[in-house]
Amino acid sequence: MKKQPPETSHDKTSDMHTSIHIDSLESSDFQPNSKLQFTKEEKEIEFLEQKAEKYAKAMEQVCEKLPAKIVKKKQRTFDEEKGKATSKLTFEKEIVPIDEAKWNLPKKKSILKKITSKTTSITTSKIHSKIHQVEHENIAVEATHKAELMGESTYRGAKGVARSAYRFHKNRPYRQLANLKQKSIKNQMKLDYQKALRDNPKLKTNLLSRFFQKRAIKRQYAQELKLAKTSARATRTGIGIASRAFNMTTSIVRRNPIFLVKAGLLVLVVLVVISLFSMCASMFSGTTAFIGIASYTADYEDINAASILYTRLEAELRMYLNDIRINHPNFDEFRFSIAHMGHDPLMLMAFLTTKLHDFTFTEAESLILQIFAAQYSLELVGNMEIRTRTETWTDSMGNTFTIIVEYEWHILTTTLTARPFEEVLFEFMSNDQTQHYTILMYSLGARQFVGNPFDFNWLPFVTSHYGYRIHPIHRDKRFHHGIDIALPTGTPIRAGFDGTVITASYNNIDGYFVIIESSDGIRAKYAHCHNVFVSVGQTIVQGEVIATVGNTGASTGSHLHMEVFKNGRRLNPIFFVETRT
Repeated sequence: MKKQPPETSHDKTSDMHTSIHIDSLESSDFQPNSKLQFTKEEKEIEFLEQKAEKYAKAMEQVCEKLPAKIVKKKQRTFDEEKGKATSKLTFEKEIVPIDEAKWNLPKKKSILKKITSKTTSITTSKIHSKIHQVEHENIAVEATHKAELMGESTYRGAKGVARSAYRFHKNRPYRQLANLKQKSIKNQMKLDYQKALRDNPKLKTNLLSRFFQKRAIKRQYAQELKLAKTSARATRTGIGIASRAFNMTTSIVRRNPIFLVKAGLLVLVVLVVISLFSMCASMFSGTTAFIGIASYTADYEDINAASILYTRLEAELRMYLNDIRINHPNFDEFRFSIAHMGHDPLMLMAFLTTKLHDFTFTEAESLILQIFAAQYSLELVGNMEIRTRTETWTDSMGNTFTIIVEYEWHILTTTLTARPFEEVLFEFMSNDQTQHYTILMYSLGARQFVGNPFDFNWLPFVTSHYGYRIHPIHRDKRFHHGIDIALPTGTPIRAGFDGTVITASYNNIDGYFVIIESSDGIRAKYAHCHNVFVSVGQTIVQGEVIATVGNTGASTGSHLHMEVFKNGRRLNPIFFVETRT
C-alpha cells in the first residue's frame, strides 16, 4: 500500500507573542490577553474625565461670584493683501486679582479726614499724659483711667478683627477657586498618566518606564501647580484674623503692666504644674510610646488576612505555571525560565504597618496587589520553527526511497522574573517610613505571646510558611495552617507558655503531636514529633521540654509543624511566636 506524504499543517499559529505583566491583579485569573485590565484602565480614564468636567463647572460657578473688570487688549495681525501688520483693539473680561479687590485695599481717607484724625490723636495723647501725671495721687482716678485705656485698646482691636472677618468672608470665592485649581491640575496629571498607559502598552511592563513617565507629567504641570499653590497661600495670608487678635491682645497687655505681672505669675504656676505632670507621665508613657512605634497596630484578623492574601497570589501563580502544558496543548515544546518565588511575611507586615498604621484588610488589599505586581512579571512567548525530518516511502512498484519532509514545530517560552521583595518595598517608602520599617523589623512586631520552642533563633530554618502553598505531596494548592521549621530529628521542643496538655496523640497526618492550652485562651500545637514526653492533663511550665523534632505522619522530612490559636482563632505563628531566647 502506498504511503502518502503528510500535508503540512497550517491550523496552528505561525507566530505568537503573548506578554502577561502582573499589574492590578484582582483574582486568580492569570489568563493571557485578558480584557479585565484594559476595561479597568478605561473606567479609570472615564472617572478622571468626569472629575475634570466637575472641577471645570465648579470653577466656572465660583468665577461668577468674583469681581470682574474689562481689560483692553491689542492684537496684532498681518494683512497679506495689504502687506502690513495691523492692530486690533479688543475688550475682554478678567477676574480682579485678590490683592486688587476693593475690600483688601487700604481704606482711603480724604485730606480733611486725615487732618481731623491726626488732631484727635494728638489731643487724646495729651489728655492721657496729663492724667498720668496726677493719677497716682488718686486710686479711683488711676483705676478709671486704666479702664478707659483698656476700653480704647479693645475697641481698636475689635474694629480690626471685624474688618479682617469681613475680608475673610469676601475672599471665600478666591480660596475656593485656588483649591479647585490645585485639585483640577492634580486630576489632569493622573488623567494624562492613565492615557499614557493606555496608549503605550509597553509602559505597563516596565516599572522604571512608568516612573519616568509619571515624573515627566509632573514636570509638565509643576509650574502651573506652583502658581495655584501660591494663590492658595495668598488667600490664606489675607485673612489676618489671628494676627489681628494677637495684636489686640499684646496692645492691651502693653498698656496694662499690672495685668501683665498677674498673667505672668499665672502662666508660671501653670507651667510648673504641667511640668510635674509631664515628668510623672513620662515615667509611664515612654515605654508605651516606644512599643507603639515598634509593634504591629492592626488587629489579629487583619494581620492574618493580609499575610494570607500574598501567599494565595503566589500559590495561584505557581499553579498557573504548573498548568502551562495543559492550558496550551497546541505547542510541541515548552521552555521555562522561572525565577525563585517567595516573600518574607515579616517584611510585608512591617511595610503595611509603616504605610497604613492601624490598617484593616480592606485598606491593605490594594497595596498588597501593587506590591505583588511590582515584584513579579510573567511573559509567554510563542513561536514556530520549520524543521525537517527524513521519511521512507514505497512506490506502487514496491521500490523504497527516502525523502526530506518539512514540518512546523511550535514552541512556547515562559519567563517569570522576580525582583527582591525588600527592594520593591523600599520603592514605596519615604526615608522616614524606612526608619520606622527598620525598627519594626528589629522588634518583629512586638506582638509575640508564645515563647520560643527552641533555645536558638529558628527563623532561618522555616521551610514552609502559614497560608496557601503547593502541597509537597499532593502537588495542589492547599492551605497550610502553621509553619514548618526544618531541624534534625531529636532536637528538643520547649513549651511556649504555662498551661495544660489537652492532647498528646498520634494520627496519620500530624504523626505524634502535642497541644497545650493556657488559662487565657492561648493554644499551641506541636506536630510530626519523634518523641512525646508529656501526657493529657499534665501541667506544663514555659520552657519545659515536651517533645523532640521528628518525621512522623504525612511528612517529607524532619521538621516541627507549629500552629497557634488565640481565643479559638487560628493565627500565623510567624508573628506571634518568640524567635529570640
